[in-house]
Amino acid sequence: MQQIWVSQRKPSVAGYSGILCNYSTSLLGCFTTKLSIQSSLYEKIMGVIHAIQGAGKKGWKNLWLECDSTLVVQVICNHGLVPWQLRNRWYNCIDLTNKMNFEVCHIC
Repeated sequence: MQQIWVSQRKPSVAGYSGILCNYSTSLLGCFTTKLSIQSSLYEKIMGVIHAIQGAGKKGWKNLWLECDSTLVVQVICNHGLVPWQLRNRWYNCIDLTNKMNFEVCHIC
């Protein structure tokens, strides 16, 4: 059994944000949301969920997700690491990405 330590700090007031650009880096939109007290993994995954759902609502067929968290990239590849509170929303996002050309990568 693999154990992953997300943070040594206690959960605190959290939030997430994202910037949506096209292939030529033109700004298509952005979002930011404040959450209640949550872990850093929860907030980062909520940001990914928000981005995927937004792309699905706009009918986009190509989505390249860049994330500054290697842990989140691992979660995308291993769905068992998703916090239980987000599993239903996460699986809905997986259904959306299965209908897209979807790529994810880590950025520094």
